[in-house]
Amino acid sequence: MREDFDSERYGQRWQVETVFSMIKRNLGSALHGRSYWSQCRELMLLALTHNITIILHVELFYRAVMTLLFSPDP
Repeated sequence: MREDFDSERYGQRWQVETVFSMIKRNLGSALHGRSYWSQCRELMLLALTHNITIILHVELFYRAVMTLLFSPDP
């Protein structure tokens, strides 16, 4: 058992758990699909929605910072 333990991959587990926590907090923790495949589709859409949300937040933050840095003082 000890020989098969991949410590490098296990060291990245916290990143996965963080993403799961973010998705559950922001998009809900329950799946509404009844069949296996509809639950899979719903998970894919949740992951896609999460990624788009992250991209939009980063872009919005970047614009706000640039506006603050380069705006003339009143």
